[in-house]
Order: sequence, then structure tokens, then C-alpha cells
Amino acid sequence: MLGLSRLRYFVGLVAVVGVLVASWLALVYFFPAPPSKIMIATATEGSTYELLGNRYKAILARSKVEVTVRLTNGAAENLRLLQDKNSGVAAGIVAGGVSDAALSPDLRSLGRVNY
Repeated sequence: MLGLSRLRYFVGLVAVVGVLVASWLALVYFFPAPPSKIMIATATEGSTYELLGNRYKAILARSKVEVTVRLTNGAAENLRLLQDKNSGVAAGIVAGGVSDAALSPDLRSLGRVNY
């Protein structure tokens, strides 16, 4: 078979498997899967923010994402929780004008919910 020995086939096979495993590990490390559980900071019970948080919970449940709605005292606390990396909050509903890029450089906005 093309003049190749079993040893060369084995070495070639090991090299190909090694490259595939290294590529897979690099993809998993540099492009991790999105989380399947998140926490959304809303506001007090019965508020519009809580209603929106529960709507997002229902929408994301269709994509098999488990959402915990965390009741807070409002936009200021939501902003504080979003800035605290140890809070466990991945998303929050914050009124426009509460912060800006200078005050919260690490936060990203998905946009306005309403005007």
C-alpha cells in the first residue's frame, strides 16, 4: 500500500487525531457555549421591570435557558449588581440615563425596551 509501513500509518493517524483534539480544545476554550442558567435583576414585586423579567424568562425557556428573576429595589441596585462580578447577575433592567459609558465601561446595553 503505497510503500508505507504500519508505523508510518500509526504515526500519521496519531498526528491527525492530535491536531483534531487540539483544534477542538482551542474552539471550546476561545468560543465557549453560552450559559444555560442566568439571573436577571428586575425591581420590586409587581413592577413593570418584574413583568419584563418574567417575559424574558418565558422567552428564554423556549431555548432551554433557565432564568432566575431577582427582585431588587430598582434600577440603581440593578446597576450596582451588574457592576459586581460576584453578584451572579448576568442581565438587568435599568432605566435610560442612570449610567453611561464613562460610569460603567464594562457594561453593554441590548438597547431600549421602550421610549
